Amino acid sequence: MPTQIRRLLDSLAVALSGVCAVHCLALPLIVVAYPLVGSWSMDELVFHRSLLIVIIPVSLIALLLGYCTHRSRQVAVLGTLGIAILALVAMSGHEWLSTTGERLATTAGGLILASGHLINAIIAQRCRTI
Repeated sequence: MPTQIRRLLDSLAVALSGVCAVHCLALPLIVVAYPLVGSWSMDELVFHRSLLIVIIPVSLIALLLGYCTHRSRQVAVLGTLGIAILALVAMSGHEWLSTTGERLATTAGGLILASGHLINAIIAQRCRTI
């Protein structure tokens, strides 16, 4: 059962990182189309913080379950680094970085976290087949 939960959480975390990346990369196109869309879009800060409320617990549970199986420090470092970057940018990135810098940092954090989840899934799978 924990294996199935960890797989599901790893997949969900990778998908959430993809949503973040798509949001950050598509935002310039949305801004251009804004007059057509109207005021429908959610504030970027609210979007990042809301997504983070889901990303952090999903990622921590999935990475912890995987770590208990394989004890890979690489996964722990990537996961921690990705979560830390996403949290820092979501909480204070708008004060420290330009809009472009904030998008790049968020995308980098999401990619690092997604990499951690992919490696977590691969190593955990290998541990079960040995």
